[in-house]
Amino acid sequence: LERKKQRYDQLVSNNNNKANLYIRILKGKDIIDKDSNNTLDRYLSITVGSSVVKTEVKKRNSFPEWNCTYQFEIDRSFRYAKIEIWNRETTSEESVGIILIPLLSLH
Repeated sequence: LERKKQRYDQLVSNNNNKANLYIRILKGKDIIDKDSNNTLDRYLSITVGSSVVKTEVKKRNSFPEWNCTYQFEIDRSFRYAKIEIWNRETTSEESVGIILIPLLSLH
């Protein structure tokens, strides 16, 4: 229990209704390549409230590694963080997958 509290304290700093949220992006694994020739150039977009950040593009890689951390100042009423993986093509971008991470435990 003490370890969980320490981790919670690292993720959230009390400031009335605001908190700091840290999201660490490590890597993707076995991402499906619709073209089956490993030509997808992948990146992530991370959305928390109205804030959106994007990782760097990892070219032609089914196992992309980003190893980065993002900090968001959030309102405690936010319910989800959205992480979406994208394929950047020459003329367009295509969503490959999405995950919603509940932030309810931060309340």
